[in-house]
Amino acid sequence: MSVRSKGLDFSEGRLVQVLSNKIASLQILLENSENGQALTQLIKGLYPSEIAYLLQHLEEEQRRKCVLWMKSQFDAEILLFLSPSLRKEVVDLFDISELSRILMHLESDDVLSILRDLDAIHYQKALNDFPPEKSRFF
Repeated sequence: MSVRSKGLDFSEGRLVQVLSNKIASLQILLENSENGQALTQLIKGLYPSEIAYLLQHLEEEQRRKCVLWMKSQFDAEILLFLSPSLRKEVVDLFDISELSRILMHLESDDVLSILRDLDAIHYQKALNDFPPEKSRFF
């Protein structure tokens, strides 16, 4: 079976090997760097599903640091590929206005699947940040 990753054609086993190597590199980078530029280079060209795979294989503190470094350019699609418990952990790293900002780029049904994991107060605050034409679907 062949898998495509941003223009590259990998066998499924080769893709797993490439992502495993990226996990190891990412762990080293997170332990030894105070700069997010190297992280940006490491994940450049990866699909949201591949970034989610990397996040799932990090320790909690490494994952927190990684998400915080990615925050300004975090792709909300990554959240769709995380397990519900891990999604909640990552979502909790964003304040409501940041979360609303990144969710604006998703389809309404995808936004709803993420928002329904929030408590009622945060759900309502997030809705208030959406324009009326989008929030009416929630």
